[in-house]
Amino acid sequence: EVLVRARQMGGDEARVGLVCLYSDPKRLQTDIENAWDADGKVQVFGMKDLPNLAQGIHDWLNKQGQEAR
Repeated sequence: EVLVRARQMGGDEARVGLVCLYSDPKRLQTDIENAWDADGKVQVFGMKDLPNLAQGIHDWLNKQGQEAR
């Protein structure tokens, strides 16, 4: 539902960031992208990302902005 709501609010180019305590965020991200047909539209931040979460989100948003150009 998150991706559906994001698309409703931001259109087809909307992106979703998920912050969770999962120990393998890359695997979860891959699973989500495959299940939702959302390749490149989801970023999962896991437990190891929490200490530098602000920087991780900042880097992700900057990357998204560069890819949009």
